[in-house]
Amino acid sequence: MTIRVAHIKSNWLPLSENWLYWLVTRMPDEVEDHVMSEKTCNLDRFSVKHLHVILNNPGLRLLAGVRGLRRAIRCYAYAHIAQRFSPHLIHSHFGFTGWQTLPLARQLRVPHVISFYGIDVSVPEREKTWRNRYHELFDQAAAILCQGPHMIERIIALGARREQMRLFRLGIEIDHLPYRPRTWTGVEPLRVLIAARFVEKKGIPYALEALTRIASRVSLEIHLVGDADDSVGSQAEKLRITDAIERGGLADRIFCHGMMPYESLIELAYRCHVFLSPSVHAVDGDSEGGGLMAANEMAATGMPIVTTTHCDIPYYLGGEENALFAPERDSHALADRLFTLVENRGDWRPMLDRARKHVEQSYNVVKQGEELAQIYREVLGFPI
Repeated sequence: MTIRVAHIKSNWLPLSENWLYWLVTRMPDEVEDHVMSEKTCNLDRFSVKHLHVILNNPGLRLLAGVRGLRRAIRCYAYAHIAQRFSPHLIHSHFGFTGWQTLPLARQLRVPHVISFYGIDVSVPEREKTWRNRYHELFDQAAAILCQGPHMIERIIALGARREQMRLFRLGIEIDHLPYRPRTWTGVEPLRVLIAARFVEKKGIPYALEALTRIASRVSLEIHLVGDADDSVGSQAEKLRITDAIERGGLADRIFCHGMMPYESLIELAYRCHVFLSPSVHAVDGDSEGGGLMAANEMAATGMPIVTTTHCDIPYYLGGEENALFAPERDSHALADRLFTLVENRGDWRPMLDRARKHVEQSYNVVKQGEELAQIYREVLGFPI
């Protein structure tokens, strides 16, 4: 039997969320995926067969911007479109989207599945209103999907019931990431890749401070991929990153690439030796929430990972045998982990082999698509 799913994502789709495109487009044939969004971007990269944009009508866009009407107008527009294909269930991506679309699930009388990803986990810590909203969401959710055990416990602490929780790992297109285990002779510069949005939780200044600490002992070539968005916090983080580069005397060792398409990032990754990604809990509570998709992607290519014990990252990467971990906000420890790689440059292969095997077994997007379909069957009461 075909399972028709309405995936609700407010913006389809930022470059940093390519993992959601993979999941939606790699589901088994029995699942008919419909994406419903308020706006779109990057459609040349993330086109899907069934895409419905709810605010194409100028009148609806105007009403949706009126305070007090936003939720009702959005749900009205979603419901109008949903009538065209009669979904069996709704899958809201991000917790705040799940709350926004609660009236839609009630109106359609279908189960509501919600996926949490990170920033949505910390929203109630910053805005008390969202704690009450999440209680309303948890009261009606059929299933809540989280990427790791740490995230599960945080969602339960916010009021969800344990029986609602489902551990669900996101998937990676393994077949598109050939395994090329890195080697480094010590003769050429150690090429270090840092790739992340310029927000506090990515910990980029700590990465730069760690590289500054080893720069006198190791020839470095640093590749920084990412940029700030228009938000005040992101712009402030960009200033902190620029300051760390200047204070560390790294300007002649670093290449700042800005944002780049996923394919270009992977091409650059194969030219680098090490991936450095020291995530932290931001002052406002923002965190990765679960794991770190980029680290698993880089591990799949055969690159050693230096990261932190933040949230579910150790779980995501398969533990300390598969990567090098430091405490959060500890540039000294990060520098030590980097220098461990330098000193043991002939012995990377066993760790890289284990990391690749872990990704193949746990994060293959085809397998994860099948697992998500099984969750849908369970929620709907279909034979498994």
